[in-house]
Amino acid sequence: MIDESEPIPEGSHIRLLKDGRQMGSGVIDVCMPDGSACWIWLDDGAGRRLVHESDAVQIVVSQPVPEKLPRP
Repeated sequence: MIDESEPIPEGSHIRLLKDGRQMGSGVIDVCMPDGSACWIWLDDGAGRRLVHESDAVQIVVSQPVPEKLPRP
């Protein structure tokens, strides 16, 4: 379930929640125009994950944690 009224813009940092607990975080790669699914690049090099609206996962836009930001 996507916790936004409009598709989340590519590059947005998000948190993945299940039953109110954080299950991960990452950056939106791409979302379907209807918001039914999003590809997410997970933080800490954990790969790319597809989250579909039928999954028991909530996507919430968040601010990235400073120590996880790329360093110049």
